Amino acid sequence: MKTGWIFPAFISEYIGNEDKLLSSLSSDFNQLLGTASRVTGENLNDFQLGSNNFMNQENKNQYISYVFSCTVTNILNRKGLKPDFLSGLSMGIYAALFAGRSFSFEDGLHCIKAAYDLSVRRLKEYDFGMGSIIGLTHGELKEIALSVSNNVEIVNTNGRHSFVISGIAGEIKQVALKARAEGAFHSGLLDVSCPYHSTMMKTVASDFKQYVNDMDIRTSEIPIVSLIDQSIITSRQEIVNELTRNLDSEINWYKTMLAMIKSGVQTFVECGAGRSLYKIGKFIDGDFIIFPIHKLSAYLAKQHK
Repeated sequence: MKTGWIFPAFISEYIGNEDKLLSSLSSDFNQLLGTASRVTGENLNDFQLGSNNFMNQENKNQYISYVFSCTVTNILNRKGLKPDFLSGLSMGIYAALFAGRSFSFEDGLHCIKAAYDLSVRRLKEYDFGMGSIIGLTHGELKEIALSVSNNVEIVNTNGRHSFVISGIAGEIKQVALKARAEGAFHSGLLDVSCPYHSTMMKTVASDFKQYVNDMDIRTSEIPIVSLIDQSIITSRQEIVNELTRNLDSEINWYKTMLAMIKSGVQTFVECGAGRSLYKIGKFIDGDFIIFPIHKLSAYLAKQHK
């Protein structure tokens, strides 16, 4: 039975007891928070799940999501576990590369900071954003987006009827409203200020490629499945290309999951806070199970029977 470790992009909601679940297994979370505060220059040490979780601060949310993912990875590693595949949704690629030992925990933080800072510096002309649309086909949503603007793109497919759009914030809102009027049963804005995975990020991606080219990136010890074309990534050059394309290319989580399932993966561990990938998985066909963070202890117990 093959296993895949999957990493969420950022935290959109908490189960509510992630900190307690992890502290019962290791002390890594608080230690990594301290390191992240030092490396990024952001005060993350006062993170509190219920009262100060940085959900409305985009850059801090990305750092915290990465810390959660790396903590889960460390716990799994100490138990002697190793997956057959890794894959990270959007910003989850950084935690996947940490899990594959392609770079250090600190290097992942540097990547997140560089990508965010470059985006903020380069994209000043408009207010950008992203949105989630559920309940339409790809063709239906594309037609709606084009009827509103050329500045809204479908940038991720989570399922046959589940998509993420990216572009200028005001036009994202228009597309979301029109999608709801055309039959979508969910349409909403994400708490994101950058048009990730869209062609509007090309200048950012170009700058970012120069940045990662100078990093100490090593061959991944575990195959990583590309979110863009579902190819297997291991080499340094493949990783640099994936990191760059991850910013300005359309991604497809649905196809990525199907590729791993087709390769024999029956068990996935969602390495991160919340259970967003677990929820998405309910709408993906296949004989598999996803263990989110609140089922991590059950997964570990099952591995050591």
